Amino acid sequence: MPLRDLLLTMVVLGALPMILMRPAIGILLWSWLGYMNPHRLAWGFASNFPWAQTIAGATLIGLVVTRGDKRLPKDVLVFLLIAFNVWMVVTTMFAIYPDGAWGKLDKVLKIQLMTLVTIALIKDWRYLNALIWVIVLSLGFYGVKGGIFTLLTGGQYRVRGPAESFIEGNTVLGLALLMVLPLMRYLQIHSDNRWVRQGLVVAMGLTMIAILGTYSRGAFLGALIMGMFLVWKSPYRKRLVFAGVLLMVPFFAFLPQKWYDQMESIRHYEQDPSAIGRIHAWQFTWELAKERPVTGFGFNPYSRENYRRYAPHIDLAGRQTPGAHSNYFKALGEHGFPGLILYAATLIVGYRRASWIIRRTRDRDDLKQAGTLAAMIQVSFVGYAVSGTFLNMTYFDMYYHLLAILVIMTVLLKPEFAREEGPVWNSRTPVRTALEGGRPV
Repeated sequence: MPLRDLLLTMVVLGALPMILMRPAIGILLWSWLGYMNPHRLAWGFASNFPWAQTIAGATLIGLVVTRGDKRLPKDVLVFLLIAFNVWMVVTTMFAIYPDGAWGKLDKVLKIQLMTLVTIALIKDWRYLNALIWVIVLSLGFYGVKGGIFTLLTGGQYRVRGPAESFIEGNTVLGLALLMVLPLMRYLQIHSDNRWVRQGLVVAMGLTMIAILGTYSRGAFLGALIMGMFLVWKSPYRKRLVFAGVLLMVPFFAFLPQKWYDQMESIRHYEQDPSAIGRIHAWQFTWELAKERPVTGFGFNPYSRENYRRYAPHIDLAGRQTPGAHSNYFKALGEHGFPGLILYAATLIVGYRRASWIIRRTRDRDDLKQAGTLAAMIQVSFVGYAVSGTFLNMTYFDMYYHLLAILVIMTVLLKPEFAREEGPVWNSRTPVRTALEGGRPV
């Protein structure tokens, strides 16, 4: 048995008893498997074994057999998530291609179920902080690896994710790395360990290089907007601007001409086949929405037959059938206007919830880190919203995980907002202590 397969097997099987006793650990391990995809780095049987399903099953069993309050909170974000899932089931019942639609729904609902389980199980700041570390380390691995690869190859090749994973494509990986950058910043700001802070600074720099190395125009536009928003949100604006200029200006001089040619096509989109394909995809999706405005066409209606029937003016000769190429048009074409409204509502309400947390924690020194986390989640939302205009990431699990984190934060913080001052406590540990790694302050 290859060593990587053996190590992965030992980690997962060894964790199962702990997950049954403490199912919140299952959320951490499931997130690691989902974001890093370590099984895709193995060479033997482990590369195709259903590790995530195994961990999810153990987590659900632990959810049932362990004691404690595991009810979902009465929260508008929880309601919107459930409503969106119910509506996806409804639209799948009326899907134009039911066989493929039910298969896709199965995959999406698994992610959504674990999102709700995350909300139900994580009731502690320590586990919440651990979840953020898992996300950062899992995706940050590819950011650091991709940044080094870009530097060593002179940016001549596109950075991609692990084969047969959700983040395999360069554009998808670019957005995932873009969204994890603010979480890196959050951990870097509030870490007490100097080596950890410096390591995260290096990781952030390499991850930014990796984003450029993906050659993703959507990620590049998202990075520009998100960078400006991050500077605006940060109390260390001058430092961020200085660090960004110091790092990125020399690197831009290092990039090859073909990278600039790729980005230049943003301005001259009418001459770029890929950009024209995106516009055609949006036109096609709009035609679908006009044909079935309530239920949409269900998952994956992007067939040449549908193009010929509903958008005959679009010539696909010599080209593959494009997908939606937009989070918003994808939700619209597949789930109709109600689906688009529910999906957009999660983003709007999530952003406003983060603003609410920021306002309520602004004058509370004991909750400063919670405010920083909410601000960084807002920055991630900006990157997701901008880049998602051009990418098919409607069902990306990290986006829903960030919504779940906001709900969990709301549950943990609401009792404390009633206090004008004093230390913040959860069931066992002070929040400040928990957020700062379990060490007394």
